[in-house]
Amino acid sequence: MKKIVLLYGGQSPEHDISLLSASSVLFHIDRNKYHVIPIAITPQGKWYLNDAKVQYFRASQQKPLTIETNIPVYIIPQEGFFTSKGRIPLDYIMPIMHGSYAEDGSIQGILSSLPFPYTCTNVSSAALTINKILTKKILHDSCIPVLPTYRIDKQDIKDSHSKNKILKEISERFPFPLFVKPSSGGSSQGISKVKSHQKLIPAIELALELDSMVLVEPALIDRQEIEVAVTGNEDITTYTPAEIITSYEFYDYTAKYINPASTNFFLPAHINKNMIKQIQLYARQAYKAVGCSIMARVDFLIDTQKQQIYVNEINTIPGFTTISMFPRMLMHDGISYPQIIELLIQLAIARQCTNSINTTSRIQ
Repeated sequence: MKKIVLLYGGQSPEHDISLLSASSVLFHIDRNKYHVIPIAITPQGKWYLNDAKVQYFRASQQKPLTIETNIPVYIIPQEGFFTSKGRIPLDYIMPIMHGSYAEDGSIQGILSSLPFPYTCTNVSSAALTINKILTKKILHDSCIPVLPTYRIDKQDIKDSHSKNKILKEISERFPFPLFVKPSSGGSSQGISKVKSHQKLIPAIELALELDSMVLVEPALIDRQEIEVAVTGNEDITTYTPAEIITSYEFYDYTAKYINPASTNFFLPAHINKNMIKQIQLYARQAYKAVGCSIMARVDFLIDTQKQQIYVNEINTIPGFTTISMFPRMLMHDGISYPQIIELLIQLAIARQCTNSINTTSRIQ
């Protein structure tokens, strides 16, 4: 039986979502094939080995995993995970964490220093895609359509003069309503829909509480929100797109996790076949442009008046909860939840083999 570390928790504002995602993975994983070793990361960044039996019970009740802080875990590069009793035997690592310190290249950098396949994208693509502004620039330069943006850095908001300058420039560039977003992060935290000039600075200051870089972009009045699951390394597969319709102003944190009943999901999305093909093509192109591997969820906006498609963002460790769209899209296309886990592990093994061959070739 293969041993797989399930890495969950983390230091991001999406810590609690990770506990739900990890619970779902633990509930669905093939226990006849894999022995799961839960390793939790606290919001303070400390790593602990957790009791598998306790967490299995939590998962069977479909409750969030917990974090026990009895057995600290240490990392030795090129060797693995250790406790005071010695090395933790393992074959694979499955990080199920979201947002900062998880999807920004931090955890990928740590895992890349270890000799084990891990089931998320590599360091460089994670560091790129966590930054919405840089991602949009790469996609734009690759002729993939994205909405225009206005960038604000924390040092730009210094005094009333600088605030007035920003207000003037944004008002001249974009009509209201607008979206104000932290450049990094996920689960729609810190995002505001701004309908008037007076609300713009407070929205920018809210976003700056979560990130030092903020973007402002047009809020399409008549729009569809579409998501596409993508898997693969060199060979890329896209899945049937899903559509999200929420009774909230947009698909924010409350709509996603606190009041999911407010949101309807349509799988497949209510778009014609030609648009499905175009969205899947853009998803593959975006995935390749930012150097993704293993998996991602690519989110789109459609301006329904102009029938124009825009890539909105790329999530490299999408949610794995029971209501998360990434596993639901794969399951719609005939891949069961345990098979999704198996697919990610096999893609991680394949990437590790390719990396080993390339490293050997460079040395020779």
